[in-house]
Formats: sequence, C-alpha cells, structure tokens
Amino acid sequence: SYGFKWEFHIYEGDNPKDLTDLTVKLNVYDRNGNLVLSKTCTVTDTVNGIVQCSIDDNDFSETGIFKGELELSGTGYLERGEYFKIYVLP
Repeated sequence: SYGFKWEFHIYEGDNPKDLTDLTVKLNVYDRNGNLVLSKTCTVTDTVNGIVQCSIDDNDFSETGIFKGELELSGTGYLERGEYFKIYVLP
C-alpha cells in the first residue's frame, strides 16, 4: 500500500459533505494511540466531498494495524470522522 493515492468520499448523513473553505487531514495512530502520521489531503471535488491523500514509501516505518481518521478544519470549525482500520503489510 505504498506510493499511491488513497481516495476518500466524505458524507454528512446520506449526502456528500461540502468541503468549501475546509482543510482535510488524514491522521494515523498506532495501537497505543500515538499519532504516527498526519497528512493534508488534496480536495479533488469540493461540493461532492472527495479528497485524495498521497501515501509515500516512508510514511509507515513498520507493518501492522493502525487507526485512521479524517479531520476537517476551517475557521471556527473542527470535525473528526469515525476511526477506520489501516492494514500495512510487508
């Protein structure tokens, strides 16, 4: 899972989330809850809530199961999505 882009579709209820004026970050935590990676995603479709995050060879220094979350922020605004699992294989 190295050296490519992950695409995320962000929803608010059943509708795509409008990402106008928001920054989206991918935060990744190890099994102890330590933040091991935080990357700003590229918004590719603002009104339909679509972002991409580039994953590079050196982003994960070890294999294992990690927790990911998307963090949306803007002026006076902060929202974190539900956690999801990320499996990093050798």
